[in-house]
Amino acid sequence: LNRMLREFWGVDAGAMDRFNWRDSMHPEDAPEIGRRMFEALSNRSEVLLKGRYRNTAGEYRVLQTDARPRFSETGEFLGLVGVNTDITERERAEAQRDLLFAELNHRVKNTLAVVQGIAHQTFKASATMPQAKEAFDGRLMALARAHDLLTRGARDLASLGDLAAEVLHSRGMDKSRSRIAGPEVLLPPRQALSVAMALHELFTNAIKYGAFANDQGLLDLGWTVD
Repeated sequence: LNRMLREFWGVDAGAMDRFNWRDSMHPEDAPEIGRRMFEALSNRSEVLLKGRYRNTAGEYRVLQTDARPRFSETGEFLGLVGVNTDITERERAEAQRDLLFAELNHRVKNTLAVVQGIAHQTFKASATMPQAKEAFDGRLMALARAHDLLTRGARDLASLGDLAAEVLHSRGMDKSRSRIAGPEVLLPPRQALSVAMALHELFTNAIKYGAFANDQGLLDLGWTVD
């Protein structure tokens, strides 16, 4: 063992003949590591594997082993020559990447389902194509703004107040004609998208039939947490 591995396992140079690295294997990984090593020794072939090993601090680290067994001319096993590389951080990064890809895939599928629902609702209910196009574009923009808020935050959550302000003021309406007030509520992605669409529909109704259908109306939006 070189110095780095002796420090990893806490082995003094003079005690290497008594050290058994197998004792540091993670119990879940030991059978597969043992099988692969036995196979390499039987076939006298190179082995490339990874597994978790407990270091001197008691922490399990992922080591990638690239080794080849050595034998004498008479067939006596002389040991393994190879390299152990600590790939713990790389494994964690790859796991995080896989998690992000899975979340992205899930989010995209959900968004496509929402868009499909928007299209069905819009073109089924609209009397003319221009009306349908206007309604469809507005709903897609509301969906996009909700996504913007979610990706802008560090915790993948959207504030209900920010969401309401973003949707209600998206068409350049005079902010002095609306009041948005309520306690802090943070919405996860699925709920944020649903609330954004609901607010968009209410806002559209306000423009067509309610507070914003004239020059004097006022819109008051509030919520409480029970």
